Amino acid sequence: MIHTIRKPFTPSWVKSIQRLSCIALTSVLLAACAGEDTVSSSSVPTDPISSIASSVPASSVPAPASSTPAPVSSAVQSSSVTMVPPPNTNTGQCSNRAECRVTWPQATGCRDKGTENSLCICSGARCDAPTPPSSASSVSSVAASVPASSSSVSSQAASSVGGGLSEQAQRGKDFYAAQCVLCHGPSGDGGGAGQTSFLASITVGTMVSKTAISMPLQDATLCNLNCAKDIKAWLVGLHGIDTGDSSSDAASSAPAQSFQIRRSKAEDVYRRASILFGQGVPSVADLEDVKGANYGELKAKLKGLMTGNGFREFIKTGANDQLLMRGILGVDYRFWFLNYYPKFRELVEAEANRFIYDSALVSELREEPLELIHHVVKNNLPYTEILTADYTMVSHEMSRLYNYPTPVAKGRWVKGQNTGQHVSTANGLPSKDWNNSRLLDFPHVGILSSIAYLNKYPSTATNRNRARSRWTMYHFLGYDIEASAPRVNIDDADDSENPTLNNPACTICHITMDPIAAGFQDFNDKGLYRTGNRALDSLSRDYKKTDLYENGQTWYADVLPAGFNGEDTPQGEEPLRWLAEKLVADPRFGPAVVKFWWPAIFGEKLYATKSDEELVKQQEFVVDVAKKFKNSNWNLKDLLANLLMSDWYRANNLAGSGDNTEAPLTYSGNRLLTPEEMVIKQKSLFDNAGLYDANHSGAFGGIDSVNIESRDRNMNVVKMNVVKANSYRESCSIAFKDFDKPKATRSLFPLVELSDEAEPKIRAQLVYLHERLLNERHGPNAKAINEAYALFTKLKENAEARGNTRLIGNDYLCAGERNKNNFDTKFTFAAWKGVLVALSSDYQFITE
Repeated sequence: MIHTIRKPFTPSWVKSIQRLSCIALTSVLLAACAGEDTVSSSSVPTDPISSIASSVPASSVPAPASSTPAPVSSAVQSSSVTMVPPPNTNTGQCSNRAECRVTWPQATGCRDKGTENSLCICSGARCDAPTPPSSASSVSSVAASVPASSSSVSSQAASSVGGGLSEQAQRGKDFYAAQCVLCHGPSGDGGGAGQTSFLASITVGTMVSKTAISMPLQDATLCNLNCAKDIKAWLVGLHGIDTGDSSSDAASSAPAQSFQIRRSKAEDVYRRASILFGQGVPSVADLEDVKGANYGELKAKLKGLMTGNGFREFIKTGANDQLLMRGILGVDYRFWFLNYYPKFRELVEAEANRFIYDSALVSELREEPLELIHHVVKNNLPYTEILTADYTMVSHEMSRLYNYPTPVAKGRWVKGQNTGQHVSTANGLPSKDWNNSRLLDFPHVGILSSIAYLNKYPSTATNRNRARSRWTMYHFLGYDIEASAPRVNIDDADDSENPTLNNPACTICHITMDPIAAGFQDFNDKGLYRTGNRALDSLSRDYKKTDLYENGQTWYADVLPAGFNGEDTPQGEEPLRWLAEKLVADPRFGPAVVKFWWPAIFGEKLYATKSDEELVKQQEFVVDVAKKFKNSNWNLKDLLANLLMSDWYRANNLAGSGDNTEAPLTYSGNRLLTPEEMVIKQKSLFDNAGLYDANHSGAFGGIDSVNIESRDRNMNVVKMNVVKANSYRESCSIAFKDFDKPKATRSLFPLVELSDEAEPKIRAQLVYLHERLLNERHGPNAKAINEAYALFTKLKENAEARGNTRLIGNDYLCAGERNKNNFDTKFTFAAWKGVLVALSSDYQFITE
């Protein structure tokens, strides 16, 4: 494979597109470079914290001034070069000649040491400079360029050391010089190409929390909460910023507070998890069995819920919420399948309505990567296999597409291979002459090579897999490259040749992004494998018309070659398989999995929290649980159980001195259920999905993965109307069906008959309904039961006044049920139906 990087002539139309990509209209974080021409902006998460690094213990101690500071920017990090430039110089490229590496030893981490004409990033200094400084002098030059606070020092840095900076501000200045100056400039206000300012985040109050969680990018544990406050103190004094705080270290100077976490009872945790994992509200007997369970017993009970179709749908839904695989459309791949899959054309032409088969096939292709994830989790395989599996999951229509001798039964999924794609031996479309084509040996690489993944994040002739690179890093490393980049200054976006290689404003992202994009080089824009040059490449036709192209190339000569973190893909390796192995070996993979599954458990994004202390506590927890995840041989069931057993899930209340809002752990409480979870809860209680099914889920905050890609987790008027409509429409039918069963088999009314009017029996039944529907435990004379009994009595009196003993025969809400005369002679059915309406429209019913 040819990977030579040159600086060739670029056609003007290409250069215009490249320049626009880097400028990104001067208002977007390099969005076009990361693939926003192919992925809708609505799918971009607004997570300000995009990087969780390896599990190194946090420390607020700055690096010694004599040591070489670790690189911060993604550009520097990916090339493993640790040199620091003179102040006010931009990130640049340097050659990789042997004499360069001798005179500047730190350049040994540069890309492809054996190739003299390859490039590496040296953080602004050229490693082939005549007299490169030593590591110590480099640090000294940077430290010298970092100014002290201005003469108008604010109160936040007033406590001085020898008349200068306060101790806190001095610590902040020292750490900043060692770890932050490359990306944020000597004064924290940016200033250089590819640099971003700290100052705006200080003004809006997010600087401390974001720094403590996500900085420096190469190891977010180097700077903890105190470290971030130290940096803020120095910057506030330096620039005279008025933050409204009396002290930049207010939290640490406040009186000590103590809190005791009150954990939910074992049976409450079990109930919530049972609904979460698709098993429904547990029976009374199951809840009784789990009462008083210790840590180990409860954890085992929770893992026991991870089975069956309910858990399968939890895994698939949780994964789709992140990956949006169910958003691919049949039109995206139809042309390619018609021309590269002979069986597809045959099956489509055999159908009276071609879209019948087409629709059935796309439904399976959407589920393929989700089924693979479930297969790995169900069978307790290492979770890394979702990226490294050398197989895929196949169902009925896919097995026909792949020309299996015996198709897989409908509704069944089995391990399999793609044995359906052909390539022309005459360098054209195989469909022109199927006899002059051959079957390809398709290389499966977990979900990365699935048709759904490659179509959800497609490519173009100019995007060149960068969208796939961006989202792969986001999903599997927890790293949002767009959030890491500064806004592009139009003055920095010059017209130089190949800006993604030469312009520092572009290379800060592309040095990390483009080698990963090249890992997908064997797959074309719509995800087919090696469609060009007799199955040698998937390069665009337009590129092959330029002077850049040489026969035998597998990747673009004006883009960095396939690699990861500064290491090139070795010759002879399949680029995507090699990339997958590197991804799962990266220390960010474990924390990224925690971040991936966090919303499915907690109903909110990771780090969607309230205070700096809470963010840091959450980071420490993520690092710890990711370690346990790795030590379990990447068993996702164990990870999910650890999340459920954590105080982040089990915390029910807080007790202690001071204001609970300042506690380092938020009050957990209940969360709003998703439409899918409401269907599970309703079916287990009522045998009825109600208005929470797929046809109405969008109104209750669900997604369709196409037009709606992010769940609405907050309560609003529309959702409340869905709840009320569901209660009024369904309650009569639900109550009638339950009373129509033998008393011993009823799920809702096992304690009363319609003939019962005695107050003790009515109250006992109300206590039962409150516990089953709302998970509230009350005595028969509690306030909630008194209110419910008053409602029951009033409804009964109203029914008596009407005098209708029929099953409310003129009530459309019970239409379709048997209309019995003399059914409600005691007028208790009308009362119980009304109670059911009230309880099933209560806010507690839609939360767990």
